[in-house]
Amino acid sequence: MTGKEILNKKNDLMRQLNFCLSTMEKKDDVRNLRKELKNLTQQCPHHDAELNFALIEGTCPYCGGKILND
Repeated sequence: MTGKEILNKKNDLMRQLNFCLSTMEKKDDVRNLRKELKNLTQQCPHHDAELNFALIEGTCPYCGGKILND
């Protein structure tokens, strides 16, 4: 997936998660959405030639995950 696709998917998952939390949805739904967000972070290339955002304080602008510098 590209950074742009990751960003769009993350925004969609966050919208769903916010809706679930605001309507007191079942824990399983919230847990599944958080799991999807975590998996999305693992799939993210943490860069995109089209959007070209920079890392901010070690956080990926596409997936929101922390990037560890070794």
